[in-house]
Amino acid sequence: GPGDLTVGTRVEVVGTLNASTGEFTAARVEFAEMGRFRIVAPVTAKTADTITVLGIDVKVTDLTEMEGFTLASLQVPNTKQVSVSGFMDGSTPTATEIDLTSVSAGSPVQLRGGVVTKNVIAGTFNVLGITVNAGSATKLEDKTSTQVELAVFMSDLTVGDQVNIRDATFSAGPPPTLSGARIDFNFDN
Repeated sequence: GPGDLTVGTRVEVVGTLNASTGEFTAARVEFAEMGRFRIVAPVTAKTADTITVLGIDVKVTDLTEMEGFTLASLQVPNTKQVSVSGFMDGSTPTATEIDLTSVSAGSPVQLRGGVVTKNVIAGTFNVLGITVNAGSATKLEDKTSTQVELAVFMSDLTVGDQVNIRDATFSAGPPPTLSGARIDFNFDN
């Protein structure tokens, strides 16, 4: 909602412009893709207004949607993973929705988000402060969903790209790392 917007937050606005008055009427406002993320992992800690998943403290607000539970009632540790969707409010990950999943807490994890940095020589890149080891990936796909080798994937990858890291193993580090994943640019699944 409007309370989630702060100066500097990137949004996409769809609407109509009244050419005679110069007034724009928004029909829909969405947070821009670069700032969006999704994490499927166990909650390892919580406070009155945050949950920690993959070592990342995610802010929970009054506008965060949770069905069937509240932050106060969320058990930590939990036997199941949660799915957390949200956006970056400046440098703070903020949840828009948290769902309990049927996935066991000990299962592989998932992370979707924007690439912040990449290291071609090491075969790694960073999303939300987590180092993703592309060199250990079980499957890499390019932007056309074609399976590729590491060198091609890293060459194709650019800072700002939205990536999907699935079936990953998390290590708290330091640095926190995801490895053994399937990595692609496909957000449809």
